Amino acid sequence: MFEKTKEENVIILFDEQGTPTFRNRETDIFLGIAVLYKIENESSIFNICKNELGLVNSKPLKNYKISAQRAQKISEILIQLNLDILFASMNLCNTELQQVVTLYEEFGNTLRKYHRNVGERHLNHILHKEIFDFVIYNIVNNYIDKHPYPYQIKFSVYLDNWSFPVNDISIELEESSKKFEQKINEINEQYFPQALVRFDNYKLLDVDSPRKRFIDVIASIISRKFLEKNNPKYFNNVQLDAKITKTDITSSTIEDIKMYMDKLSRESLFNYTK
Repeated sequence: MFEKTKEENVIILFDEQGTPTFRNRETDIFLGIAVLYKIENESSIFNICKNELGLVNSKPLKNYKISAQRAQKISEILIQLNLDILFASMNLCNTELQQVVTLYEEFGNTLRKYHRNVGERHLNHILHKEIFDFVIYNIVNNYIDKHPYPYQIKFSVYLDNWSFPVNDISIELEESSKKFEQKINEINEQYFPQALVRFDNYKLLDVDSPRKRFIDVIASIISRKFLEKNNPKYFNNVQLDAKITKTDITSSTIEDIKMYMDKLSRESLFNYTK
């Protein structure tokens, strides 16, 4: 069946906004944002918004240079484009999140030292991975839900300004993508048996490219709804907001990390007593 089915090629661009730390942070909210579109539509999408998003400028359009008026124009363009946008948010002020992640940082680094003999992974890496995994998993599943027909589909994920522990770069870019592929196909076997999903290895965006500029500007526009309303950069377009899938994952992150620590504790105790 799959041999006769044309494979779709889909791009996912990911960016984050805010500082994933509990001290000296820029804002109280940490965001992960993803944009998804078919590769065949990329040229037309970029051509439509190249001027307002600065895709062809000699220099990138930086966050602080985007006025509220320009943000409004950009949002009006984004509403019309053939793409999906999804973001997740974490409340960095949540005391339980702070306690759980701090404990997990200490716990995980102990295991990294004794089982892998590698350097530490800090809480910013932990929060990055939690929000990235959630966003990519859900934007992929949402896309599959909207296309319930026999198909093969290949997702190519590009990350912007990602922060990896040095010893984890190959794992995150290569092994993590394959784990996602396996996980999603296992779910598809039950709910979408005619679907087959493939993932390229994750890739880092170039230092400056149309894709990087595109996701940078979109992430900036979305993040402005979390600013104080008296901030001159505050912006929230109701129509654009309706186009975006959004989730606060503070509580689910707390529960996921608790369960993961419990699992690691039991596995470590089992290995120690064998």
